[in-house]
Parts: sequence; C-alpha cells; structure tokens
Amino acid sequence: MKCKLSDICNFRKGKIGVSNLTLKTYISTENMLPNKGGITEASSLPTAQLTQEYKKGDVLVSNIRPYFKKIWLARHDGGCSNDVLVFQGNSNIDGDFFYYVLANDDFFAYSMATSKGTKMPRGDKTSIMQYEVPIFDIDTQRKIASVLRSLDEKIELNSAINNNLEQQMQAIFNAFFLTFDLHTYSTYMETEYGRIPSNWQFMELGNANLDISDGNYSSKYPKQNEFLSSGIPFIRGTDFNGTSISQSDMLYISPEKHSELKKGHTKRGDILITTRGEIGRIAFVPDSLVDVNINSQLVRINGSNIVPRSYLACYLTSTKVQNDFKTLTYFL
Repeated sequence: MKCKLSDICNFRKGKIGVSNLTLKTYISTENMLPNKGGITEASSLPTAQLTQEYKKGDVLVSNIRPYFKKIWLARHDGGCSNDVLVFQGNSNIDGDFFYYVLANDDFFAYSMATSKGTKMPRGDKTSIMQYEVPIFDIDTQRKIASVLRSLDEKIELNSAINNNLEQQMQAIFNAFFLTFDLHTYSTYMETEYGRIPSNWQFMELGNANLDISDGNYSSKYPKQNEFLSSGIPFIRGTDFNGTSISQSDMLYISPEKHSELKKGHTKRGDILITTRGEIGRIAFVPDSLVDVNINSQLVRINGSNIVPRSYLACYLTSTKVQNDFKTLTYFL
C-alpha cells in the first residue's frame, strides 16, 4: 500500500531567533554531509534575526542539488537555512521509519527528476509532496526501522573505529614529519622553511617525481546524453564519500568513449583531489575503480621513489595541508 508524502507529513513553518542558536544547532546545506553522512558543526550563524526552525525528530533534507543526498534526522531542536527542507511527520508515521523513507535513493532520484534549474537544481516542494511512499501499520513501521537502525549503528561503530585509527595515524605522522616532536628528533637545523631535523632535506612537492594527471577537459565532456546506467565508471567529486568513492549514484560511459578520453585514467594506488569548488577533498581509488575516467574538477596523484604513496596519503589528509587547501581558489 502506498500514499503520498503529503498524507504523512508537512513542511514545518515556524521561525526561531538566531540569537537562540549555536554553531551546533544551526544547519545549512554547507554543514550537511553528502551521501547521507549527517551533519558537522556550522562555521557561522546567519546575520538575519530569524530563521527556519526544526524540532527533535524532524527530518532535514538539503533542497539544493538533491543528488548530493544530504539528509539528517534531528536529534535536538534548532534552526536551519531556507535551503533546507524540514519535514514534520504526523501521527500516522514512526519518526525513524519516516527518516528511512526519505533516505531511500528513490526519493533523491525523484527530487532530482522534478527539480528546477540546471546549474544548481532545487527540489520542487509541490512535486516533492506528491512522492509516493510505502505505508504500513505503526507496529510494522517500528519493526522495519529497528532493523535498519541496528545496521546503521553497526556502520557508525565501524566508522568510529576507522576514524580513531586514522586519528592515531595522523598523530604519529604529525609527530614525525610535521611538528618534529622533541622526543623523536634531537637535533635540528634552521631553513627558509623553518626548523627541520638536521638529517632531513626539504623538497617542494612538484619536484618529487610524482605521477600526476588531471581529468577530462570539461565536466560537460562527455556530453550529458553520452552517460549510461552501466559501462565504464566516470568519477566526479560528488561521488566522494569521505575518503571513499560511492558507486551508488555514479555515471558511466561506453568503452568506446573511455578509449577516446585519453586523460584521467586512474591507476592502482591513485589518490584523487578536488581542484574546484570545495578544494582539497581527498578520495582513495579502490582496485575496483582502476583504469576508469575522472572529470575535469579532479586530479589524480600517485607516489614515487622519492615520496611513497603511504607518506603522500598522510601528508595530503593532514590538518595542515587541508587548511592550506581552504585558502586556494583553485588547485593545479
């Protein structure tokens, strides 16, 4: 049995004073993470006195570029920008089940298909409310949500473990190669770049014989009508999910087009870097995506006999380098 979205929810319309918000309770499209990654802390608050409110249990969805799949189940009250849709479920829908209904890829595909605009498509609120969703009795909804929630919790636990290991790796890397911990190195020398261990050489990355190449000339090439639902993957920055590459919404090209596009063929061990927009985002190419294409807003980079890939990966993901990337208007 199905019903329209308008039968089980509405858009919340209340306002909240910005003075009542903090960086932790304000949500915009900028601090919502793609591919259903939740949220991070906002970098600033809006200058207006009032903004859209949300309540604990509401489902927030970014209405700009629906293909980014930005969604969050509110864990507390707060406020958000007007580019974030706030769905308030009614008494016929379980809150967790409602979240999983909207987190389904079909919903984002529908939002994109009915969106308005080309460069920055926005979901059409009237059309969104016509989206058809499965409906069950409330007990069945809770059982389904319970299973899905337990799977999400396991994924979150594994992500937390991976993040902890990555933080440990970065701490060790920083001590050895960036901050030069006094307990690690005993003698230093002064250089134009600052203090470095006396037995070290300082080299610009461009002189390290790295294997670097950029993507295809334009994000519009191949043409939109040349993309397929299967074939050779064509990686974009929007396919990044943290440092991984998500294949859930990936575009594909034919083998003939792949051969025609000489640039941007990935190799084993490649690291991809975004060079436009949010510059410096990093993703590692898995073996399953070797010898595929990347678009013009990405560059592929690999290690050399001077700078091994393992060192390069730590260096590019370090806080220092990521902060340096944020000051750039373009990369390479």
